[in-house]
Amino acid sequence: AFQKQDYAEAVRRAKQGASSGAGVSAHVLLGDAYFKLKDFPSAKKAYSDALKLDPGNKAARSNLESTQRRLQ
Repeated sequence: AFQKQDYAEAVRRAKQGASSGAGVSAHVLLGDAYFKLKDFPSAKKAYSDALKLDPGNKAARSNLESTQRRLQ
């Protein structure tokens, strides 16, 4: 869904994955989809949740920083 630029569907699927235990990748994808939808508060939460699971995740850290800049 994300590759097809159907970000609303990507959010739905990533939420399913995250709640099913898909882990860090689902949270990062969720953040990416929210970012594309310009829902920056939700993107921030998704990236933060990813970092709680894997504090060293470079994609989540970088994307969180980009999201925080958008919120300022």
